[in-house]
Amino acid sequence: MSDDQPLSHRQRFAMSNEASPYVAGMQFVATMQLRVPLHILRRHGEVRDPRDIDEVEPWMGVWSVKPKGMDDIFPGTGIDRMIAERSRIASPISPVEASDFLPFLMAVREVVEGTTDRARKVAGIESMRSNSQWADYIDQLGGVARVIDATRTE
Repeated sequence: MSDDQPLSHRQRFAMSNEASPYVAGMQFVATMQLRVPLHILRRHGEVRDPRDIDEVEPWMGVWSVKPKGMDDIFPGTGIDRMIAERSRIASPISPVEASDFLPFLMAVREVVEGTTDRARKVAGIESMRSNSQWADYIDQLGGVARVIDATRTE
């Protein structure tokens, strides 16, 4: 974020003395949609100092205040990891396990961003469907062709 841009309310809160014992920083939360580019999905969960966040288009994701976790209070317990592994997120099909759906989205984006040839995209998604745990997601999203169509960002 450049020095000439004003800080948002969330950034000012995250930096305040009142919040500092409880706030770890600002965390990026990617939108869990097929059209979100791979480089944005890879940033999901990234935590930064409130003064060092960059703006992204709102449909791609948002920066949110990240509270300090239970592991900060009770070091070595692994509570935060256990909570994260069981967290559910909104998706185009239903609430899903974040730990499953984000890797699925990233795998789809790797296929569709890797070629401009539709036949290769179809082959890549069909391969994912027949050789992975993600067949149900592809079916629930309407099949291979609809998955590919939903990846368009324009």
